[in-house]
Amino acid sequence: MKVSEFKTLVPNAPELPPELPDDYPIEQYIGLTLGLR
Repeated sequence: MKVSEFKTLVPNAPELPPELPDDYPIEQYIGLTLGLR
């Protein structure tokens, strides 16, 4: 799922970094975020 699709499906989602491209895979971003904790 792309970042743009995620923003459409989850309008009240936690703020995503503005530099994140709209066609970036949201799963990859979530994986990176969870991996950092």
